[in-house]
Amino acid sequence: MVTTTLPDRALTSSALFDTLQTRPTPAMQAPYDSTARFKLVMAGERAGKSFHGALYAIDQHLYATLTGTGAMTYWLVGWDYEACMPEFAYMSEFATALGILRPQDISVRDGGRDRCSFTTSTGLTVETVTGAEPHKVARIAVNGLLACETGHWLSEELMLRCIGRLSQHRGWLWASGSFENSTGWLADWWRRWQASNGEQGASWSIPSSSNHYVYPGGEQDLEIQRLIASMSPRRFKERHLGIPVA
Repeated sequence: MVTTTLPDRALTSSALFDTLQTRPTPAMQAPYDSTARFKLVMAGERAGKSFHGALYAIDQHLYATLTGTGAMTYWLVGWDYEACMPEFAYMSEFATALGILRPQDISVRDGGRDRCSFTTSTGLTVETVTGAEPHKVARIAVNGLLACETGHWLSEELMLRCIGRLSQHRGWLWASGSFENSTGWLADWWRRWQASNGEQGASWSIPSSSNHYVYPGGEQDLEIQRLIASMSPRRFKERHLGIPVA
């Protein structure tokens, strides 16, 4: 019997971050390191949701290529196409910097208001998908999915459809957003995935202040203190701590 030694995940991720000269913020390291298959990363405004989602997707792909996985497809799903564009732009930038994507292989339609896509030399196809009509999110089975700005998703049905697209290939999900309020399906999922569950899901709250690129002073940054003074405690928790308030 032939045994195969898999590459060390932490080492391959570290090599990627060194090549791109960037790495996750300390607060984002927890969802990165988690073995959960489905990750719900609810974050404050300017916490780096799009950047970290794109970095995670590229990391997942490169590790899959090292373990012998062939061609694969990742979806970026938003309530409309434009909601996917920050993640799409970051993924294009990372893949280009790694030398696996040529600029001429990037297709951007109508300034991002229609389906955009690219295919890398390593066999990864990335597509933006609109969820405005959830029942149409059923074309193909995909290997990985970034759910973009989930706080704007009007129904739980879209998330259920997305997870359904991942079933065949046992794909991964990184869903992110900021809470618009503390009620409804998204807050329910966040609370449910805070504890052990049979869904292979986990959830996190990432504060705005954790993004030291935007708020170098952290919790004591003067802009964070201004935000605290400018709104109710409930709104600050929802919008800048990523925590739904009961």
